[in-house]
Amino acid sequence: MEKKEKQEEKLYCEKYKEWVLVEIGCKHPKEYCQFRKQCLLHFKSRFKDF
Repeated sequence: MEKKEKQEEKLYCEKYKEWVLVEIGCKHPKEYCQFRKQCLLHFKSRFKDF
């Protein structure tokens, strides 16, 4: 059997056009972002307790 490497979970940031690790979350949470309402990075970091 092959050892499976832990796959990093990434989400795409529309504002900066880059992939971001979910564990890190939004790199610029205090800046204005026109995509904030539909941003999964923002929601995951905001509601990580659920």
